[in-house]
Amino acid sequence: MTALAVVVGFVVLVLTATLAPGPGTTGALPVGSCFQDPGAAQVTDVVLVDCDEPHDYEVLGTVQLEGDAFPGDVETVVQARAACERVFREYAGVERSATPWLINALTPTAGGWSEGNRTATCLALQFDDNLEFRKVTGSLRAARSEAHEERRSDVRAFEKV
Repeated sequence: MTALAVVVGFVVLVLTATLAPGPGTTGALPVGSCFQDPGAAQVTDVVLVDCDEPHDYEVLGTVQLEGDAFPGDVETVVQARAACERVFREYAGVERSATPWLINALTPTAGGWSEGNRTATCLALQFDDNLEFRKVTGSLRAARSEAHEERRSDVRAFEKV
């Protein structure tokens, strides 16, 4: 069992993850999957939901963190979030700063780091004006496909003129 940490705002939540393959375990979340906020400081699984249903998080991908010594829970999340900007751009096809989306990450804890785990899972989420999770319906990736198709339609319409 390996533990992962996630920072929401300035609060560090530690998520304990079983790294066995399979949907729902926090260490093996499929890219493009959606899930609810676990609502607890330590969990072994998350509740995956269809992205067409209201959800809190969407999995963007993973990044590898570097370093021999564990930099601390907060610093691993800071490093992961920076690296996840690229993952967001590749996944969504747009700069995150041009969207209402935020980035968070599931990162290894000190125990996981000492076992060689350097993988962070990049997550997309939104907050409302009260800094509460904004339930999202639909996929960020699907929105990219729809926007791309709209641009293609605009180009085809322009070419006909």
